[in-house]
Amino acid sequence: MSNLSCNSSRCYQGITLNQTQLVYQFLQVYILPVIVFSGLIGNTLSACAFLVKELRRISSTVYVIAVLSADSGVLVSLSFVWLEGLGFRLNHEEGMCQFQVYWSYICTFLSIWFVVCITVENYITICHPTRITSMCTVRRAVITTVSLLAFALSFYSVFIVTTTVNVHNIGVRSVKMCETGTKYTQLLVLFVNADTTITFIVPLVLILFMLIAISLSVIKSVQLKKKRSMNQRHSNNNRAKSIPQVRVAKMLYILSLTFVILSIPSHILRTYISFGPSSDTMQ
Repeated sequence: MSNLSCNSSRCYQGITLNQTQLVYQFLQVYILPVIVFSGLIGNTLSACAFLVKELRRISSTVYVIAVLSADSGVLVSLSFVWLEGLGFRLNHEEGMCQFQVYWSYICTFLSIWFVVCITVENYITICHPTRITSMCTVRRAVITTVSLLAFALSFYSVFIVTTTVNVHNIGVRSVKMCETGTKYTQLLVLFVNADTTITFIVPLVLILFMLIAISLSVIKSVQLKKKRSMNQRHSNNNRAKSIPQVRVAKMLYILSLTFVILSIPSHILRTYISFGPSSDTMQ
């Protein structure tokens, strides 16, 4: 009967959709793959650009490659959401369900904290240039990257236990759904709030603080240069430009600033959902 009555453009997998659902379907089926595959191609090309011999020797490259890898992990996770829109519900199968949730949390955490690491390197480069050679080393960057990965793998392992596949009867069909186990609700609330704090609030505050410090340092530097003679300014500029970290500092600053601008809307929404009135936001 549903197939006979559902014969218009509003019909999707035997269900009649309202206007909002049609927009969501369009975004999920047609726009999401554009974002996913263009993002994966862009990340691959960016990684190739940073793996040239000269840039491979600076510590910032380790963090840039790491954030590109984490972002690619998020995109791969989103590809399963796209496949679900096409009718392939792989992310609702036992095993894949738990892995997808676990994988998504890890990649999101690493992506954000690698941007923090990039901003820290840029902060040292601009505000404390005398410490570049001692603090901005490839060895430190590798240790930091591995430490963040180890923390994420252990901290988010709880979601493997709290996530389960439930079967719901929708009409005459039995539909598998990847959901949170009801007996773990209170535990999950604690971990989600903790995740919001360490993945959204703390990183955003740190990045904003360092970006403001970098901006003030640059303004101060420009003002000082105006007071110097032309020859001395050229001499100092040449010495500064000979340091690889200084040459990529502008690009890394733009990366951090772009991250903040594009992330603020989701940060505000996520914070409200986690810490707002529970009766209004729990659902």
